[in-house]
Amino acid sequence: MLLDDAAYEEVLFWRAPADRCSVAGVLHIVCGTISVGLSQRLTLEHASRGIDLVGAPVIGSAIDARDGRLRIVAAGADKAVARALPLLAAFSKEIIVAGHEPHQALPGTCLVAIDSHCACLTRA
Repeated sequence: MLLDDAAYEEVLFWRAPADRCSVAGVLHIVCGTISVGLSQRLTLEHASRGIDLVGAPVIGSAIDARDGRLRIVAAGADKAVARALPLLAAFSKEIIVAGHEPHQALPGTCLVAIDSHCACLTRA
């Protein structure tokens, strides 16, 4: 998982330009939090190469990931999300499908995080 837009841009467009490392039929799952703009750019570039893209930012810590307790908000084309779900289920306790465009997952992570925080406060 990469940290931010700058890291994704460096890896995908500078170190290994997308046109040199893309193969039709590949599934790319973005689990980091990136901007809507970059998500839309990736969606267009991947679609032109026959690559499925799923936005699936995670909510939780490294310990949650180790223990399979991450929450994930996923979005993308139905076929791509269906391909991604078994992989995401391996390290998560909850997956919420938020839409048909990868960038639609991004606002969802904020809502799930707020909901989780409020639930913790009510239990305290």
